[in-house]
Amino acid sequence: MAHAAPPAPPEGVGAVERAVPCEPEWEVDTGAKLFRVHREAARDGPSGATAETGTNAHPSDARPIKPSGSAEHASAPKTSPPISHVDAEQAARRVLVAVLEVIDGRRSPATLSPLLATAPLLQVTRLAKVRHRPANAAQVRTVHATVSRSQAHTQKAHTSWIEVCATYARGRRLFAVAAHMEARDGRVTCTALRMPI
Repeated sequence: MAHAAPPAPPEGVGAVERAVPCEPEWEVDTGAKLFRVHREAARDGPSGATAETGTNAHPSDARPIKPSGSAEHASAPKTSPPISHVDAEQAARRVLVAVLEVIDGRRSPATLSPLLATAPLLQVTRLAKVRHRPANAAQVRTVHATVSRSQAHTQKAHTSWIEVCATYARGRRLFAVAAHMEARDGRVTCTALRMPI
């Protein structure tokens, strides 16, 4: 007995078609090239990610590429640190010893050029010319320095102000000294000096 053929399904019903990918495309910017990545159908497996360029890619594998001239690799300008209190007192003592040696005629005034600004240098030079060499050499006794940072600085150097109060002895007599100095880029310069002789 012949079996009757099953009725044909209505049009548009029962037809099986391959579904299009429902996941949106990924736009991955690596810094060098823009990749558009999407997952293929299940036939390629869960890791079947491809890029439009034809090479395998995945959003987790695409990392930004830092340009070679990144600011992170640029060396920051180096600045000299402000002078410490101990270094300031030691530098002030060296300056005062050199000044007294010039006044006493034991040192050339030209050696003070790196240590004194123009005004105090001329002052000490005049004292050395008019004063006779004393019998007793002057000796620095005490030096006290107060360091304060200046707001005037550049990318290469920082200026510190040093206020100096000191005493020196000549024989049995004791004299007071006041000076203003500046420390800049590791160099200390006396810019004002008050020293009785």
